Amino acid sequence: MAKKKTKKGKTPVKKEENKVCETFEVNKDGGGKLVKTCGVEPKKHASKKEIAEQNKLLRNIILILGFLFLVVVGTYLIVNNMKYVDYEGIEFDAVKSGNIVFYHTVFKIYDERGIHKLNYNVYLRNSPIKLGKTVVFDGSLDMKEMMVLDSTEDFKCEGDGIISVANMVQVLGAFGTTVAKDPNATCDDQGRYMYILIQEGGETKIEQFGPACYNLYVNNCEILEVTERFILEALNEKLN
Repeated sequence: MAKKKTKKGKTPVKKEENKVCETFEVNKDGGGKLVKTCGVEPKKHASKKEIAEQNKLLRNIILILGFLFLVVVGTYLIVNNMKYVDYEGIEFDAVKSGNIVFYHTVFKIYDERGIHKLNYNVYLRNSPIKLGKTVVFDGSLDMKEMMVLDSTEDFKCEGDGIISVANMVQVLGAFGTTVAKDPNATCDDQGRYMYILIQEGGETKIEQFGPACYNLYVNNCEILEVTERFILEALNEKLN
């Protein structure tokens, strides 16, 4: 049988419909009865404007999620990179102990036969990058097997004086330098031993004044800064 056509000869478009049913209770003569009724309702299609708005909303959601992902990844990378500091090719990792952050590195110690004996750990209280920028080292370090350490006064500095000098002596000792204290010693013009004089100064810095002689100037009790700067220079000479 041929399909019914409209006056213009076109087949009518069939409307899309949804079947909808509803069940309800009817009380009649004191008794309850369930009645089910069904009907149809036309399907509603989104307009072009509604589709455009939905696409815009979806795009914004994707952009927001992408931005949040980048923030999380970026934050992780920044925090992770902050744990490591590179100074002249020497890598330090930041170690937090309570409220104090230490900058740690390690180097190998060998015996007379060149056999690896142990690893020596170095801990600094100040960032190596900051020390390299703020504490000037005027000269070049010439490490010797013997070093004389002297001071013009007692730098207590709330305990930093003892800690800083002891740390410097231990690190130099790990490199094979024997440290002695002789108030009568002076700079050796022939450079047979190192001579270090710690004294007050208007600027915290290190100044070479002989073949292997160095003034360590301490301003405002920054003895940790100047001794750790000296340690950095020793690490740089021995490890690079």
